Amino acid sequence: MGKRKQKEMIQEDGISQQGQFPAGAAPLSGLDLSDGFLFGEVMRDEETCRTVLEIILRRPVSRVVYVNKEQQVEAGTRYHRYKGIRLDVYFQDEENTCYSVEMQIRNQYNLPKRSRHYQGMMDVQMLPAGEIDYHKLCDSIMIFICTFDLFGKGKLCYTFENTCVELPGLKLYDGAVKIFLNARGREEKEKDSLLAEFLRYVSDHNAPVASPEVKQIRKRVEEVKRNQETEARYMTSITYAREVYEDGRMEGKAEGKAEGKADMVLEFLDELGD
Repeated sequence: MGKRKQKEMIQEDGISQQGQFPAGAAPLSGLDLSDGFLFGEVMRDEETCRTVLEIILRRPVSRVVYVNKEQQVEAGTRYHRYKGIRLDVYFQDEENTCYSVEMQIRNQYNLPKRSRHYQGMMDVQMLPAGEIDYHKLCDSIMIFICTFDLFGKGKLCYTFENTCVELPGLKLYDGAVKIFLNARGREEKEKDSLLAEFLRYVSDHNAPVASPEVKQIRKRVEEVKRNQETEARYMTSITYAREVYEDGRMEGKAEGKAEGKADMVLEFLDELGD
């Protein structure tokens, strides 16, 4: 949700129209699906995950058997720690393909290399120490739903697989796929219509919805927004994000390291969404 929409919900006394949300925070009912918190809550449902996947991949998907919101992946040894990741939504289908779906509302111009790191970290957790059979490495599909055009070519969808430079038709078949969606992309073919409708709805919860698939997703969104437990978790996430920001700002000032702390806080807030 844009800042203009959020400001409309704030009264002069600094409290939202619902009377319970801090100044500057939109109520859960006013969020678009592009909000990281709402997206994660909606995707907790296995059938919703499958529907979203079928829209993006434009093919049937087997039953989703495992879903985890905010999957933590760490790497390193007891002596050396490396940068871990927190996946927005991580799940597997019954054919043992692994998926990560990430919502991106700001272009920080690091997404290609970030996707490389994320997919590598996904691989790390698939093989235990001492495993020598690389056939046990699952196929993995990493999806970034962007509200901006990362590559500036106007496409709805950019799909990347490893291919040979000398023989472009020759694929490596390593099972790794990266997909970048563009909510502002052009609908060029009839098969693009469902994906285009879904991406419009991601960016604007008031967008018209016609297809049964996107109607199903909208129904799930409305159920989540009405859930009181979800609203409580939303308020907790807002409070925590602000506490992290304030703690980082004050500690940074005290130690003369405000720039480093700001980077840490901004990365955390970017993962949470608006």
